[in-house]
Amino acid sequence: MCYVDIHTHTEKHAKGVVSLYSLRVGKEVWRDMEKPYWAGIHPWDAGIADEKGLEWLAEKNMSGIGEIGLDKIKGGAWESQVLWFERQLRIAADRQLPVALHVVRAHEECFQVLKKERGKVPGIVVHGFIGDTRLAERYLKIGGFLSFSLRALSSPRTVEAVKRLPLDRIFLETDDREEPIREVYRSFADLLEIPEQELKERLFLNYKNFFRI
Repeated sequence: MCYVDIHTHTEKHAKGVVSLYSLRVGKEVWRDMEKPYWAGIHPWDAGIADEKGLEWLAEKNMSGIGEIGLDKIKGGAWESQVLWFERQLRIAADRQLPVALHVVRAHEECFQVLKKERGKVPGIVVHGFIGDTRLAERYLKIGGFLSFSLRALSSPRTVEAVKRLPLDRIFLETDDREEPIREVYRSFADLLEIPEQELKERLFLNYKNFFRI
């Protein structure tokens, strides 16, 4: 029974941890990696994306497509963000791969885009979720999972949402932080007032169900 770090930008593989590295297509040089891992055109990179990136996503043997989405703070030109988001969702639907979403101050727009493809994409996880219970429940209603890093603990509304969510719809992650995933689990187990082992077992089962392993 392993810990699962559903989204990370660190390539270190600790013993007893399933880590899903997130490869930024167009920003990083493509390299074939050992699964599991994500690959996608990040909204920050929408201005430098090209057709070659889409060809890679249509052909390479990644576990899922991500992180993809919309970002009104640091993203590229809005029209480009929407275009690459839509096109990557279509590839995910065609290949029957799950997606990891990056959404910053663009949730309404994200839901509008997802309406077109959400029934065809086999899985959705919103990485680094920050938001209230109402927003969290909207993602649950479309079949989504939510992933949390330690940043979530500094947001009272997100803390409240975490407490209300069913365990079978969440993941934990390190993202770009240095803390080991075990520390993230320990912090959220304390928040939820459950044994860390129980959280570990539940999230590993979530991982198996999400990726249909």
